[in-house]
Amino acid sequence: MWCIFGAGTGGADADTFKGVAPGAVIYMARVIDGSGSGDDAGLIKAIDWCVGHNLRGGFPTIQILSMSVGIGPTDGNDALSQAIDAVATEHGFIPVASSGNSGAVSTAGSPSVAEKAIGVG
Repeated sequence: MWCIFGAGTGGADADTFKGVAPGAVIYMARVIDGSGSGDDAGLIKAIDWCVGHNLRGGFPTIQILSMSVGIGPTDGNDALSQAIDAVATEHGFIPVASSGNSGAVSTAGSPSVAEKAIGVG
């Protein structure tokens, strides 16, 4: 499921509730199913979808990929990490991904361990 909507406009009460980025547009791609499961193939498909929807009128519309998912501990050589690095290098996206909350050594997973990703714990 894909969804596109505006962010921070404040709606009818814009003078009171306008956000810090009222012109921002948020693209959402659902990659996790109803039971909370997903896989790297689904995430890579969502990344490809973002690449395909990146230019409108010659200007980039997607700049940040924010992912609140993690797939097992890895050294960053997995397919998802490689896809993250490629999309950052080739298309200029800024990937941000959750790195897990266990706090233990060697528990961060993909995509947060990709070289170009910003991992957030």
